[in-house]
Amino acid sequence: MQCTVVLEFDDGDSNTWRRVELMRLHRDPAKAESGDVGLSLDDVKTLLQTVQQEFTTAQIQQFCERRRRCRVCVVSRRRHDSHGSELKTTLGKVFYCRERWNACNCGADESRYVSPLKNFLPESSTGELRWLHATVGASMPYRQAMQVMRLLLPTSGRDNHVTLRNHTASVGGYIQDATRPSCPSEATPVEAELGIDVGYVRQVKGVSRATAVAKTLRPSPLLWLPWVRSVSRPPSTGIRSAA
Repeated sequence: MQCTVVLEFDDGDSNTWRRVELMRLHRDPAKAESGDVGLSLDDVKTLLQTVQQEFTTAQIQQFCERRRRCRVCVVSRRRHDSHGSELKTTLGKVFYCRERWNACNCGADESRYVSPLKNFLPESSTGELRWLHATVGASMPYRQAMQVMRLLLPTSGRDNHVTLRNHTASVGGYIQDATRPSCPSEATPVEAELGIDVGYVRQVKGVSRATAVAKTLRPSPLLWLPWVRSVSRPPSTGIRSAA
């Protein structure tokens, strides 16, 4: 059995703009093993990364074409230069062309050169990927979170736990710098809970664990005082001595 995955792009006028063959899947029924059915995780990751590459490239190209003409004189700007760039997304790394145009001769542009993707793609990673790194990094250790992402999602290959930690810290700094909402006049009592996720208590040298526990459970000396006084006092016999 052979399956071909094809991606079609439509320009919005019900006309096929472009047709791209993404992937071919082949399964031999004669060599089928027990439980080997459906797509594997590696097949899905490769397919998602291929779709992301083609879809993102087409989206960036259409975005630039719609902004190449000057909004005043409707003349197409000439390309000054271009270079290849990388964009890290949730579904893998995408390669695309980043162009720069000459300013229009009518003077409508404020600068000498126009970069259409300057505000559209200001960073080398998408906001969704940074949000995912911060969400996973806040719920488990960074190394373990990175292993989970590499297991389930197609990654760029160069991301590590340091990248995940930096994205988590940047999101935390943004939340900390945000304006706090106004508190009500009557503040309700706040209950705090302290939990230890992973840790240990180091034993003091020269003190056994049983001694430490006994000292911890020993009551306060102030509680002993009434009991000691009652025990040390001699019992009353009811006989008075003669004066």
